Amino acid sequence: MISVFETSFTAEQREQLARRRAGLGPEAVEAARTEWAGLVEELLRHVQDGTPADDPRVQALVGRWDALGGRFHGDGDGGERTRAAARTMWRENSEELGRNLPWPVDRMRDLVHYLERARQAG
Repeated sequence: MISVFETSFTAEQREQLARRRAGLGPEAVEAARTEWAGLVEELLRHVQDGTPADDPRVQALVGRWDALGGRFHGDGDGGERTRAAARTMWRENSEELGRNLPWPVDRMRDLVHYLERARQAG
């Protein structure tokens, strides 16, 4: 996992992520993990139910997902590059990363594709 993280992000991006995590503090980071898990569950239900990606409920969940990620990635070009690196990291290493998640990798891949469609539809 560490090598995936280190090869996916530049040293500057890793430092930025670490600073943002430290700035949030351990309680806020844990609360974000809990919130993220809830979003995953809600969005997976929409994927399973075949809810259209442009459905207002889905759009609201994607907005919450992106806002949550924004707490860690930051704003502006630097934050966008970090978000893009995170997406690339998932695409290239989803099997390995997915082993550490409580959901099956194939469902998480479906979720990531659904998020991409929802962002395009929004």
